Amino acid sequence: MPDRTSAALTRLGRILSSAGVRLLLSAAIIFSLIPEPWVKQYEPLLLGLFALEFSLRLLLAVRRETDDDPRQRGWRWPRLGALALLALDLVALVSFLPIDPRASPWMRSLRLLRFVVLLGYWAPLMRDLRTVMLRRERARQVVVMAMIVGLLSFAGALFLQQSEVDDRGVDYDEDGQIDRDDRDFFTKLWWAFRQIQDPGNMMTAPTATGVVIISLWLTVAGLFLVSFLIGLGSNVVREMMELSQLRPPGLHGHTVIVNITAATRQLLEELMRYYQKLLPQDVRPLSRWWFALLLDNLRRALMGPRYVVVGTSPERPDFLRRSELARIVYRHGSANDEAFMHRADIALAQRVVLLADTAAAEPDAETIRASLAIVEGLRDPSPADPEEGAVTGSNIQVQKTRSRRTGRVTDGHLTHQRGRGKLLIAEILDERNVPAAWAALASGGGELRAFIVVVDRMIALFLACVGRTAGIGPLLAELLTCTGHEIYTCFFDLPELSYNCETPPQLPAEPQAAMQRLTRRARVLPPRQRLVPIGLLYEEVDELGMPDLGVVIGGDARPPGAIAPTCNGFIALAPSFAHVREFSEALRREPEVTAWSEDQDVAARQAAAGAPAFGREPHLPLRRVLVCGFRPVTIALCEALILAEPAAEILVLVPSEAERRAALDRINVHRDMVQRHLLRGYHGALAPRPDGDFSHHYEPRDGGPPIGRVQIVVGDTTSPLQFVELPGGFGHVSQFDLVYILSSAGEDSDARGAQTLMTLDALLTRSEPAVSHLRIVAEFVDAELAHRLRQRYAALGVARVQVYSTENLRAYFLFQSVLIPGFARVYGQLLAPWGHSFARLVPSGRGRGRCPFQALSVHIAEAGHGVLIGVELDREGGGSELHLGAGASSEDGVVDLARVRGLWVVTLDPAVHPADRRAGD
Repeated sequence: MPDRTSAALTRLGRILSSAGVRLLLSAAIIFSLIPEPWVKQYEPLLLGLFALEFSLRLLLAVRRETDDDPRQRGWRWPRLGALALLALDLVALVSFLPIDPRASPWMRSLRLLRFVVLLGYWAPLMRDLRTVMLRRERARQVVVMAMIVGLLSFAGALFLQQSEVDDRGVDYDEDGQIDRDDRDFFTKLWWAFRQIQDPGNMMTAPTATGVVIISLWLTVAGLFLVSFLIGLGSNVVREMMELSQLRPPGLHGHTVIVNITAATRQLLEELMRYYQKLLPQDVRPLSRWWFALLLDNLRRALMGPRYVVVGTSPERPDFLRRSELARIVYRHGSANDEAFMHRADIALAQRVVLLADTAAAEPDAETIRASLAIVEGLRDPSPADPEEGAVTGSNIQVQKTRSRRTGRVTDGHLTHQRGRGKLLIAEILDERNVPAAWAALASGGGELRAFIVVVDRMIALFLACVGRTAGIGPLLAELLTCTGHEIYTCFFDLPELSYNCETPPQLPAEPQAAMQRLTRRARVLPPRQRLVPIGLLYEEVDELGMPDLGVVIGGDARPPGAIAPTCNGFIALAPSFAHVREFSEALRREPEVTAWSEDQDVAARQAAAGAPAFGREPHLPLRRVLVCGFRPVTIALCEALILAEPAAEILVLVPSEAERRAALDRINVHRDMVQRHLLRGYHGALAPRPDGDFSHHYEPRDGGPPIGRVQIVVGDTTSPLQFVELPGGFGHVSQFDLVYILSSAGEDSDARGAQTLMTLDALLTRSEPAVSHLRIVAEFVDAELAHRLRQRYAALGVARVQVYSTENLRAYFLFQSVLIPGFARVYGQLLAPWGHSFARLVPSGRGRGRCPFQALSVHIAEAGHGVLIGVELDREGGGSELHLGAGASSEDGVVDLARVRGLWVVTLDPAVHPADRRAGD
C-alpha cells in the first residue's frame, strides 16, 4: 500500500483513539441505552454512527499501522482481544437494525453489550485502576477494612441477639411493623452494617437504651472507617493521576521541551502569545486572506497548544499551573529514562527542544547524552531503500544520496523521505562541546534535522550590536519576541518542517538574480500580505564535512560549500509565517506572474520624489572598551568589537588571579579549536602580543595583520578607586567609550553586578565635567532585577545605561530557535560586523508628501543603502514609533515622509569595507 495510505490510516487510528472521540462514542452508547420511547427516533442516526465506527475499527484491526516500528505495518490477522471486542460490537450493532417489533425488547437488551465496548474505550483507565487496587499494600488495606466492618457488624448483631437488652419496639428491618422478623439474627446483622456505613441510619428515637448504645458505637466506628475509606480513595485517585503521567499525552506534531530552566517560563509564554494570534490586525476583514488565516488559527486554537514539557520534578511546576499555561502537558522524567521516548510521544513529535540543564554538574554532557538517546530512539530500523540507509556511529561524512521525490542531495540527517520528519534543537552552553554535540547528532538516521544553538554566543553578539548601534533596542525587541514582525526562514524541501513544497519554486542560480526576483515579486503584494525578502538559504558542507546551513544576505556570493547551485529557501521579514508560506506557494503555483516592472520603478521614483536624502548613522565609538567580568563567550564579544573597530583596546577586569589564569587558559583553548576548524562562525582568534605585556591581539583567519588589543587584569569592580585608576595604564573610566558589566555563573553575580553599576553611576554622576559619551551595557541573570533597573533609569531620564536580563535573552533566542529553523545562522550575521547587518538611516531634512512603502524601498535600494525593513516615525506628543515590514498598518502601507525620523535597513556592514567607515576613523 502506498505511503500516503499508510499515513492516512495512522492518522485515522490516532483520531479514533483520541479522548474527544472516545467521549463522543461513550455518550452515544449511554444515550442509546436510555429506556424512553423518544430515543427510538434517533436509532437510525445511532446506527449510522456505530456502523461507521465499527467499519473503521475493523479496518484498523486488520491493517496495523504503528509509528514506533515500521516493520509492524501491514495486513495482519487481528489479535484475539481485538477480535472479541469486534464480535461483541457487531452483536450490539445488530440491535439497531429495523427488525420485527416483537423481538425488539430482546434486541434492545443486546445493546447492553456495548457496556463492554465502553470499557474497551477506556481500557487504559481501567488498567490503571486495576493496577492501583491490586497492589499488595492497597489490597491488604481493603481486605483489613472489610474484615473490620464485618467483625464490627457481627459483634453488634451478636450482642443484640444474645444480650437481654430491651429491644422491644425497635423496627430493625424498617418495614413499619415490629414482628418476628425483627428478632432474626441476620436482620440485626444487616441493621448493624447499615449503622456503620451511614450515620444517617442512627436510631431516631431512644426507645431502648442498649440498642442506642450499640447504634452509637457502630456509628462512631463507621465514621472512622469512612474517613479511612476517603483517605484510601484519595490515595487511589492520586496514584491513578501519577500513572496517567506515565502514559503518552496522545499528541501528534507537537513540540517537546526537555528540562526546566530559568528561561523555560518566559519561553513558553512567548510561544503561547505567538499562537494566540487568532486574527492578525494587518489583514483586511472578510477578505479571502482574512478567512484563510482565521480558519487556520482557529483550528490551532481549538486543538489547543501542542507542547509537552519534560522536567525532573514529579510535581508540575508552579508556573505551569497558571491559566495561560495550564493546557501545556507536563511529564516527569529525563531523556535518560528508558520510557522517555514513549512518555513524551517523541516518535510523533515535530520538534524536540533540548534545553541545557543548568542544575547539572556538566550541562553540556547531559545534553549530548540526551541527544544520543533521542537520536538512537528515532533511528528507523527498516530503511525504505537500502541505498538511503541511516548514518551510523563513526560515519559523519555527508551522504550523497538523492531523494526520489526531489532529486536533492541530502545531508545525512534526511535519509528517508516518508512523511514528516523531526527537528532536534539542542542548546549547548560551552562552545568547546559543539564538535562533540555534532558528532552525537551525526549518528542519527531517519528524517531528523538537528540544529545546535549556542545561546551564550548569540547573547554576546546581541551585546556587541547594542553597544555599537544607537537606538537598535526597539528593533531587536520586536524581532526577537512574538509581538509584531519576525525574520522567518522558509525552506522549500525539508520534510522535517511543517511546511514543505511539493515542487520547489524555480529561482535563478545566481544569488543576486534570485534575490532580485524575490524582491520584485514581493513588491507587488497587497500591503496587508507584504513581506520583505532579505536573504537566501543554501545547504552546504563545512570544513569537517558536516552538514551546515549557508546564509546569503542581500544577494552575496553563494557559500563555497553549497551542495546545490540553487538556493533551498529564502529569508524574509513578515508578521507571521502564514505570509511567508503563502508567498512561497504563489512562487510555486504561478512562476510566470508579472512581477514589479520597469514602469513601476519609474512610478516609484516619482512617488518617492519628496523623500529627503538619507545617510547612514555612524556607529558608536568603540576605541576603548571596559569589560567587567569574564565568561567563555566574552571571547565572541571581543571578536565582534574588534572586527567592528580594528583599533579597539579592550580591558577585561576579573576579581581574582585564579579567574585571570582560567580566562587565559580559555583563550588558548579557543585559539587552538579555531585553528583546527572545530568551531563554526569565528573569523579568527586572540593570540598573545609579542610585546610581552601579557595582552592579546586578534589574528584573522584569512592571514591579515593582527588588530585590536585585549588585556585581562585583576581588579575590584565594586571599588570606586579602581575606576579612578584602572590597571594597565588605562587611566580613568571616563576615558572609555563603553563599559560592559557581564554576569557569571556565581551565586553573587547579580549582587556584584548591581554594586558595580551603582558604583559607576555614583562616580560618573559626580564627575566634572559630565561624561556624556560613556555608555554602559549591564547584564543580569535575574529578569526582575533587570526590569527594576530599567524602570529606574527610565524615570531618571538616563539613556546611556542599557540593562538586559540573560534569562529574558535566553528565552527570546530559544523562542526564535523553536519558531525559526536555522535562526542562529541568520542572526549570527545580522548582529555581527562581518557581513550584512542592521543599520539606521537618518534623513538630512524633512520630507514632503506621502509615498507607498515599496516606493520608498525602491528609492533606498537605488541609493545603495540596502534592503528597507522598517520606518521610524515621529509620534504625536513626542517620541517615535517603529513600523516594520510595510509602514504603518493604519495607513495601508503609505508612509508620511514628513514624519520620518529614521529608516532601518539590512545592508553591508561598514566593517567589511573600511572605506565606508565613518569619518575620523
